[in-house]
Amino acid sequence: YEEVNFHEVEHMSELIGYDDDDDVSHSDKPIGFINMIIVALGMKAYEDRMKLKILLKSKYKLSTQKKDESLLNEKIERVKNSHLNSVRALVRIGEATLIRLPADIITERIGSYLVKYLFLSSNDFIPEDKYSRDEMLWYGEDAPEEPMSAFLYNHLESIRSYTRYADAINPTVMKNRKFDDVKRIMGCSSNNDSWFSDPVIRDVFLASPSKDVQNVVKGLFLRQLVDTEISCVGYGDFLVLSRIPIHPYEPLLYEHSSNYPEYADADSDSDSDSDEDDPGVVFQINDEDGNIVKGQGLKAYYDFSLLLLKKVWSEQWSPNNHGSFQRPFRLAAKTVLLCAHRYGMASDVALSVISFLPRTWWPDERVQCWLYECEIENMSNFILGNKEQAPKTKELMPCKCFTVYACSQKHLNRINHEFHRRACKLPPMRVFNYEDAIFCREILAKDDDHGVLVETVVDDSTQNDEDSKDDKDDDDSCWESIGSNESNAETTKADLIHKYFETKSYRMQRMEEPAFAAFYQQQE
Repeated sequence: YEEVNFHEVEHMSELIGYDDDDDVSHSDKPIGFINMIIVALGMKAYEDRMKLKILLKSKYKLSTQKKDESLLNEKIERVKNSHLNSVRALVRIGEATLIRLPADIITERIGSYLVKYLFLSSNDFIPEDKYSRDEMLWYGEDAPEEPMSAFLYNHLESIRSYTRYADAINPTVMKNRKFDDVKRIMGCSSNNDSWFSDPVIRDVFLASPSKDVQNVVKGLFLRQLVDTEISCVGYGDFLVLSRIPIHPYEPLLYEHSSNYPEYADADSDSDSDSDEDDPGVVFQINDEDGNIVKGQGLKAYYDFSLLLLKKVWSEQWSPNNHGSFQRPFRLAAKTVLLCAHRYGMASDVALSVISFLPRTWWPDERVQCWLYECEIENMSNFILGNKEQAPKTKELMPCKCFTVYACSQKHLNRINHEFHRRACKLPPMRVFNYEDAIFCREILAKDDDHGVLVETVVDDSTQNDEDSKDDKDDDDSCWESIGSNESNAETTKADLIHKYFETKSYRMQRMEEPAFAAFYQQQE
């Protein structure tokens, strides 16, 4: 980076912004060389991961035959260390990228390749023997139409699975997914409990990426150094597929360009589907009926996944979702159960008492200030400092939606003025209310594969006191957005989702505010 005049800055705030000018000052050749280094390290980490799978299968066969495994264990340890060293090298390149590179058309390819191969180093997404090594290393404009990148690019269609965020905080779904991962690694149809105690399976295949990897990937998306068309994975899918805990307080989840190619929203200012002849709108998915979904329909599909995440997050406490609550809440629940046990109280009574305790009674360590400068400062403290986030000196201030938080009233006013005021009271940003619960029940009732969500969607419709009472009194208006007077015989889920968000959110966000509205709201 120093050879191409990318010197380390004193603070990452000096690199805020994105230069969309095609005529950048630095040369493309050194950047291409850096990309080749990243691809080579990424493929080395991925190949070592595949080797570990083969060696683990051989070790399992030897254990059943009761043969000596010492030589094989030594080889497994060498390959494991090689894999970890490649990942560490990618992390070092990522940290240097965050503190040296400005964001522009050329440098975003470096961040995109870093995200792509950090994702592949912790996931088994590409089937074995699907592509040759030369095809997997081939990248750029002259790459063949069906390399590894093309296969991975199809993964972006996972946006069609609008329950993936909600399933990520469901312990039953995640446990079954872990069992499936182990069976795929060992190539068996049944599980062996001893596999989960194996250090390689536990530390390499089932563990989430290290904190360094998570912060580098988040920083690259935050610095706008990632093009999802090149990285072939969005930030939300990186969290879900890498088994990283997910929560609705993450600002990047609400950035559509950080989760799928941004040109898919090219028709965002249009109410019609006249984008079929627009060559810029190329990213699309197919719904359950095979119909093409793109543009505003695709945006609504993604927002519905966020709405389901808010729905599951707003549910009352239960032993099944205990892990999704903040640590102070879990300690309080543990104290209540211990006291109930000491005084001979029935456990069902204690569980019922805990279920009425709201999340907001205890501070949540996962919330953060949504002001962009604060996000950059926190990332800068991690990269340039001792890799430890600065301790929070005071509790953050929540917005009325209890999704956006700020360090102070001044920061909260800036957040509202810059982007949040219009979206605060609209789905999916607003507090999950009765109207949203009715809509989720309508959509999920059409999907037989997610019966658990259908059963629980009504239970949390009475949680949010103020919004629930107001919306419940206006029950008839809740169904206005999905055409209650029309025949739904030929209406697809994509149409219902698009119509709901278009009526309840997008159309209102496009309305112009009266003159001086922001000034008077700031005075209040």
